[in-house]
Amino acid sequence: MRVAKLVLLCLVVLLCGCGKSDEDLEAGSWREVVRWEDNTVKVTQEFTIDSSSMRISWETQPDAEGNKRFRVSVHRAENASLVDKVVQDDGPDKGSKIIRSAGTFYILVDARQPYTLVVEVPE
Repeated sequence: MRVAKLVLLCLVVLLCGCGKSDEDLEAGSWREVVRWEDNTVKVTQEFTIDSSSMRISWETQPDAEGNKRFRVSVHRAENASLVDKVVQDDGPDKGSKIIRSAGTFYILVDARQPYTLVVEVPE
């Protein structure tokens, strides 16, 4: 009986789309949840992700004085635990990262240069 329940659970997980690759997710449509534009250290407000994954996208450039530093990490709101180090870069950069986790989060940004940071979920 336990084996049958385990097999059924595995089938449900596979059929719900949880098994999509990052490439499949990236190619799909996304809906913006929240966006920040700033140029300094920031602890964002909390946001909730109900789906099984989210995408964090960023774009940044050194400021007029040439200051360069851009670090982004995602943390669980309930216990401040680190979920993922999204990016650690200096200088111009643009990219995205898919994080497979649901819940309530906040983002810690350590920046010395202008940036745009966007959180999205699959549609």
